[in-house]
Amino acid sequence: MSLSSSSQNQSSDSHPSTSPPKTVESALDLLRSLQPQLTALCAAGKPGTLQGSLERVGAFESKDGARVLWVSPREDERWPESEEELQERLKLVRVAELVHRAFKDAGYITETRPLKLHCTLINTSYRKPFNRNSQLFSFTDVLASDAILEFQPSEDHAQATSVTPSSVSPSNRTIRVAFGTYDIPEIQLCAMGSSGPDGEYISLGNVRLTASGGGAAV
Repeated sequence: MSLSSSSQNQSSDSHPSTSPPKTVESALDLLRSLQPQLTALCAAGKPGTLQGSLERVGAFESKDGARVLWVSPREDERWPESEEELQERLKLVRVAELVHRAFKDAGYITETRPLKLHCTLINTSYRKPFNRNSQLFSFTDVLASDAILEFQPSEDHAQATSVTPSSVSPSNRTIRVAFGTYDIPEIQLCAMGSSGPDGEYISLGNVRLTASGGGAAV
């Protein structure tokens, strides 16, 4: 399982000729150069750990329907959390922002949209057999399903009985869930659009964050 951040521009066409080309090797060098700062950030709170709690389900939608269903850590929702949970969540934010800022400043990331950590659950663009017009789905139906209600925290599950349960954010249509908390042992640079034996992105290299652990990768 992976928490994705941003795609990167590896073409040198959009950069001045005096700039060094953006390659996988140079991107890995930049990622590994961040190791001391990443280690320092991970030493806060629970020493030597980095964790991510999957607490929101949302979709990338258009007026015609949705193509991508995702789950992510919470952002600025005012849901109850302990001080320890808050500090661990902020640690993940700081790590993600450090990497995102470094790659953006170096010209690898040219997108202007904000960083959005998420784990893709469904992407109909990759549905087989391939169709140029990927099949859309109704996120409203997802919100109304018994399946999504089963993953809501107990206090929300008792109240959620319709398509607009109490934990749905009306502004960006996300719903609170409890998909668990996972260790994040490393940050990987992956090839977008690639697919390994289990459908995962193919890793081109990584930097370790913790001495041990399993679960997710950013």
